Amino acid sequence: CGACAFEQRPVGRIRQAARADPGDFPGEQTSDEDPLIGALRQFGTFLQMFHEHAGWRLPTLFALILIGGLVEAVGIVTLLPLLNAAVGDTADNPFAASVVSFLQSAGVTPTILNLLLVIVVAFTLRGLLVFTSTYFKSIIVVDIRRRLQSDLTRRFGEMELSYYVNQTAGWFN
Repeated sequence: CGACAFEQRPVGRIRQAARADPGDFPGEQTSDEDPLIGALRQFGTFLQMFHEHAGWRLPTLFALILIGGLVEAVGIVTLLPLLNAAVGDTADNPFAASVVSFLQSAGVTPTILNLLLVIVVAFTLRGLLVFTSTYFKSIIVVDIRRRLQSDLTRRFGEMELSYYVNQTAGWFN
């Protein structure tokens, strides 16, 4: 019957989870397990379920966020030699020297103009990556929300009227 099929779907599993023992469902912590391991297992289960809904967009989003963070780090690290040059600090700072040697190995001579150009390019690229990752996040959220809402509506439509009548008034909220 339509009502029986509804109970075996995720809503039914959620209701059963409230009555079940811990560890009966994947990702749940058992009583003899370290809480950190249980939390990591639940996080892994969450990522797996989210990946089922988001597909290839989730790893792409993670990659965009990671690359954006690295580009921002390059922009911020480039500020140090620029500030040293602006202040006229001639003291040997090993971190600034390593940044200058990295820039020279990348083919950028560490002049004030070049350092400013690297900073502007890095922060512009970071802005584009943030815009793209925000776009991907909104696409993922809208797609998951649309799928879940249409699935819920379809499942309510598949239920029989007798199932609605036998439920208490607040059960569907």
